[in-house]
Amino acid sequence: MATSYQNFKSISSKLVPFINTVAVYFILFLPSDEPSLFALLIKCLPIICLMVFVVLNGLGLQPE
Repeated sequence: MATSYQNFKSISSKLVPFINTVAVYFILFLPSDEPSLFALLIKCLPIICLMVFVVLNGLGLQPE
């Protein structure tokens, strides 16, 4: 049980950038009728953070 908690703690700390960018996305109101590069960056940043997390940590398809 301790290893599951330690794994959760380790993974959740690595997901902080993703969680923060999702929070920023929902906190900022970006009207869709006024597209801008800033809106594009804010909309794409959570996905980019999640992609970096997956690339750095692997997909975890192999048994440990």
